[in-house]
Amino acid sequence: MLCSDLMELMDEAKQAGTEEKVHLLFSILLEDKNRYGPRATSIKEEAVYELARSYCAAAKYSDIVSMLTGKACTSFFDHITKAKCAKVVRGVLDLVCTLAPEEFDMVSVSMISSI
Repeated sequence: MLCSDLMELMDEAKQAGTEEKVHLLFSILLEDKNRYGPRATSIKEEAVYELARSYCAAAKYSDIVSMLTGKACTSFFDHITKAKCAKVVRGVLDLVCTLAPEEFDMVSVSMISSI
C-alpha cells in the first residue's frame, strides 16, 4: 500500500512545534487505514522515536511510558513481531538514556511496572 500520506505527516511533524508535532505523530500511529506493511511499519517506528524525543525535550518522561503502554503503541505493537517490538522499546529506552540519563531509571521502572 502507498504510504505517501504517512510520509507527508512525518515531514510535517518534523517541522512542527511540540504540541502539533505530538498530535501529528499520534495520527500516524493511529491512522484509520491500519497499514502495517514494511514501509508503513518503518514510518510508524520512526513516529514512536520522534514522540520519545519530543517528550524528552519537554521533560514529560511519564508520557513516554503512557505512550508505550497506551492505545497508540499497543495497536502498533500488536501488528509487528515480538522482536521488532523489543527493538522499538529498547530504542526508546536508549533515547531516554541518551537525552535524559537522570530519568532513565524512572522510565525503566515505570515501564516494567505497567507490563
